[in-house]
Amino acid sequence: MRLHLLIFFALFNTPLIAQTIVYQYDNAGNRILRKQNAPLPVTLISFVAIKTTSSSEEVSGVLSWQTSTEINSDYFKIERSQDGKKWLNIGDVKANGDKSSSSYYSFIDKSPADGENLYRLKMIDKDGSSAYSRIQSLNFDPQISFYPNPVKDLLKIKGAIAGVIQLFNVSGKSVLSLGNIPANGVDVSDLPSGVYLVRITLTNGLLTIKKIVKQ
Repeated sequence: MRLHLLIFFALFNTPLIAQTIVYQYDNAGNRILRKQNAPLPVTLISFVAIKTTSSSEEVSGVLSWQTSTEINSDYFKIERSQDGKKWLNIGDVKANGDKSSSSYYSFIDKSPADGENLYRLKMIDKDGSSAYSRIQSLNFDPQISFYPNPVKDLLKIKGAIAGVIQLFNVSGKSVLSLGNIPANGVDVSDLPSGVYLVRITLTNGLLTIKKIVKQ
């Protein structure tokens, strides 16, 4: 449904009076009177998105927003897109409902897509009407991981397609170097047990360095 907001002013030797009338339109284009003197459900002060990395090196998108006023507000839908056309609902956050003071909310996207991620809030009223926030953008480089870790024979690599892989011991000496990343993994069975640093340089210049333990 479409919403139209009309504001009428009346002057009859009295102070200026503003009356708000909100109309809805059904799928056939028919106009339906929704309510009079209808306040907007949510006053959004801020909406920000930042990237965070956990202790286990997992990258997430943290979305935070603040409202100053909520009237008849029901909940927030968090939507994500990579092209700005197709939007995916990735979570819901319950609103405080009716509140005239500031409220703070947050949501963590634990599985962002590789590349640019667009985020927006869909603010939904209890009567079903809704409005959107402005769009925030975060860019996530492809995440490269190694498994199993500790490893005994074959080190599998996830998230890397083309590039150079190198292994260094704790002294900084290169003990293995491959010009291509094997699709079936890297054979480390001949390496002595210990701690190693794995460095992968992708063809786009992205550098990843992580620690593994060889059993």
